[in-house]
Amino acid sequence: MSHQSKPGTTQIALDISYDAKQRFETLHQTMGFRTKAQTLEAVLYVVSTKDKIDPALLGQMDKKLDTTIHLLQSLL
Repeated sequence: MSHQSKPGTTQIALDISYDAKQRFETLHQTMGFRTKAQTLEAVLYVVSTKDKIDPALLGQMDKKLDTTIHLLQSLL
């Protein structure tokens, strides 16, 4: 069965290393986007505006996400 794209979108296929796939999975989980497409769009945006992904920025995002999650959990 072929893939049905949503209107206004396109499908891409990439051959990437296993390590790159694992890094993407980690980014996807860390960044908290609902879909992998949203995560990829965010990564592309950061790369296009900063020329590279700053590892320190990813660490800061991870800390902020952890803090936010803890705050939300404390409210429940």
